[in-house]
Amino acid sequence: MPGYRCYFYGSDNHIIAREEYTAATDEQAIVEARAWYAERKSKDRLEIWEGARFVYGEDRPDRP
Repeated sequence: MPGYRCYFYGSDNHIIAREEYTAATDEQAIVEARAWYAERKSKDRLEIWEGARFVYGEDRPDRP
């Protein structure tokens, strides 16, 4: 299974947290990361990477 990294960014666009995990597919990696993102309300953006490959990014919808 591929190894993924999920980065969480604060309002100043700096990384404030990171999770490393495995998932069978990109879709599963996105579902898991979005669940963490929902729990971490203070985070403004998430990005998912698999090695050097960008997989997914999401900004908080209520971000100014």
